[in-house]
Amino acid sequence: MRYVKLISIFIIILTFAGCSVKEYYFPISELTNGKVYKYECKSEPSKTQYWKLTSDLKNQILTTEAYESDFRQYELFKEKITDKGTEVIEFTSYLKNQKGLLLPVYNIPKDVDVFKWNKKEPYKYSAETDYDGKYKTIFSKEREYVGEYLKSIFSEKNTKQLN
Repeated sequence: MRYVKLISIFIIILTFAGCSVKEYYFPISELTNGKVYKYECKSEPSKTQYWKLTSDLKNQILTTEAYESDFRQYELFKEKITDKGTEVIEFTSYLKNQKGLLLPVYNIPKDVDVFKWNKKEPYKYSAETDYDGKYKTIFSKEREYVGEYLKSIFSEKNTKQLN
């Protein structure tokens, strides 16, 4: 009986030691027809978001269309699924102009690691945008596996006015 417990513990340790976080990412094979995720903010419903995820298994692409609580699209994000993780290949923001029309803002990816299957090192993705040739915005998201949870640090800032 004692050996059965030891063998069971050993098998459990080996099983979890070999686990990849890939198994816990979005279920790519289930998203070919698209699926909407609702991220609800109960304390402030106006901050609720909807993400429509669609996967293209042939090309290994995951597309996320993000919407505000009023269903106004604010982002389109495409990731390439690789053996090492996912990498941003397209990142478009949508901003309202003075007339209320949505205008696409094409962000230029710099760091491309959106999600890594290997959880040993921190990683990030970032993008740069020049608005009207006057302002440069840098968007950066860093991730680090810290145990049972994935710590995510988000920052967006206007860095400087260009002349």
